[in-house]
Amino acid sequence: MQRIYLDHAAATPVDKEVVELVARVSTSAWANPSSIHAQGLRAAKYIKDARERVAQFLSCQSEEVIFTASGTEANNLALFGLTRAHKKEGKRILISALEHESVRACAGRLAKEGFIVETVPVNKSGELSVSEVEKRLTKSTIMVSLMAVNNEIGTVLPIAEIGKMLLKNNKERHTHGLPRILFHTDTCQAAALFPLNVNTLHVDALTLNGSKIYGPKGVGALYLRRGTKIEPLVYGGGQEQGMQSGTENTPGIAGFGLAIECAEKICEKEFDRLNHLRAVCIKRLSVAFPKIQINGSATSYAPHILNITLNGLDAEAAVVYLSGKGIDVASGSACVQKSAKQSPTLKAIGLSAGEMKSTLRVSFGRTTTTDNITKFVTTLKSISSFIRL
Repeated sequence: MQRIYLDHAAATPVDKEVVELVARVSTSAWANPSSIHAQGLRAAKYIKDARERVAQFLSCQSEEVIFTASGTEANNLALFGLTRAHKKEGKRILISALEHESVRACAGRLAKEGFIVETVPVNKSGELSVSEVEKRLTKSTIMVSLMAVNNEIGTVLPIAEIGKMLLKNNKERHTHGLPRILFHTDTCQAAALFPLNVNTLHVDALTLNGSKIYGPKGVGALYLRRGTKIEPLVYGGGQEQGMQSGTENTPGIAGFGLAIECAEKICEKEFDRLNHLRAVCIKRLSVAFPKIQINGSATSYAPHILNITLNGLDAEAAVVYLSGKGIDVASGSACVQKSAKQSPTLKAIGLSAGEMKSTLRVSFGRTTTTDNITKFVTTLKSISSFIRL
């Protein structure tokens, strides 16, 4: 049975070219890249090349790219590293109601350390307005952290517009001797489909994740604007400019660099293809389930994520039954499913506990076809009578 994978927002399959490169580097450049002998220099060259590829994608300098072990680790480095380095300047942090659990958990920990964390609300479509962020800025605000694309409902946040607002605000703050507000964005769900120019976005820090861009798992990156003060999380050998000590994962980093280069080449075409598939899926689901509820923005959305509520159906049972029939979907983000908690994102857009139990996330990718969509909808319809709550 050939499986149909519709959970690309959780993790993407690894690109064939990336697999081949990772295998090649694993056997030919296995030495410690910090060593100055020939084998070490060979490994270091792969890391240098990957850093340059990521820098080109982000339109930044290569020394502004710090490799990490995951997107979660990059978020931790950004949240903890930046706030702790600037705590004498202020202790107020803004995040949105849509943030990934790794940002939420960091914010919760920082609150215990004496920082003041405020959550910016969103509307019922998961949309965040620039004005909602701006009106919450105070003299003691030192950081704003907002994701670019929500991983559950796919709503796109206006990062560039907020960046422009903060840039203007920071100029005014400078004239009054107030601390600069740092801006971080988690772009893990955006990188495979959206162009990301740090200068257009006006961000100081940006998170990437290999497992969301058809790259290897266990590798991510943090863009950090040159001159930005930050404290490391891991101490030791001083790798990654002292920000991420430990012997680098050379094969993973090499694969990450190639994956992001491949994504950049096809992102515009793939965006349009997935947008068409999403529309087809909505149309067919609406016929099969006339009372279906589509969650998220109708205008500002990522084309690879579709979040639906089928009131009266047991979403977890649907995931199990569909998996048994060769179709993989999700009843929420992987982090939320694993922790068995209610989704903060779905709660933020006003879904009730009952509606959350009937909500599925379907996420498309490079392997998804129209036939896959048809099979998913017809199979879901066929099992709907015996997966009711």
